[in-house]
Amino acid sequence: MKILMIIAKQGFQDQEFQKPYDIFQEHNLIVDIASTEKGDCIGKFGLQVVADRSLEDVDIEEYFAVVLIGGPGSVSLVGNPELEKIVQTAKEKNIVIAAICYAPVILAKAEVLKGKKATVWNNDGKQGPILEEAGVDFVDEMVVVDDMLVTANGPAAADAFGHAVVKAVECSDCWIKETADKRTD
Repeated sequence: MKILMIIAKQGFQDQEFQKPYDIFQEHNLIVDIASTEKGDCIGKFGLQVVADRSLEDVDIEEYFAVVLIGGPGSVSLVGNPELEKIVQTAKEKNIVIAAICYAPVILAKAEVLKGKKATVWNNDGKQGPILEEAGVDFVDEMVVVDDMLVTANGPAAADAFGHAVVKAVECSDCWIKETADKRTD
């Protein structure tokens, strides 16, 4: 099973990337990394990661989950048309969508979280209201799972976030197999 992790070219949050990435690897999930363009990406604290693909080269139907990583650089991804298309298509196709730290704002602005429960990094009190204005039921918790959506509020939640994404992917895999079995009956 494949997961797509999306990071900013500059300033993604290192821990929010690394912990879930390691957890995905431990569960034998294949991870592709995307950014606004292929190549080197630098985290807020200097972690260097290579994006396998650009956002415009993503075929979301290859993946069981799309995971958006936060950090100060993630602000630059708000309103990115390729990213919005990816997450909107993922929602339509019942693919797990996950976002941590500031990244749930990206999902809210793309109208993917409307009517759902979600959390976000809200230490300055500004992101929670952004979610609420977008029709999201903002919940001030470390990790919030609502159906096929997983959100987390920051670096301290990275470990729990990674495990919640794995669990959601495993559940979606069961649902997909059940649906396929019913189609062949």
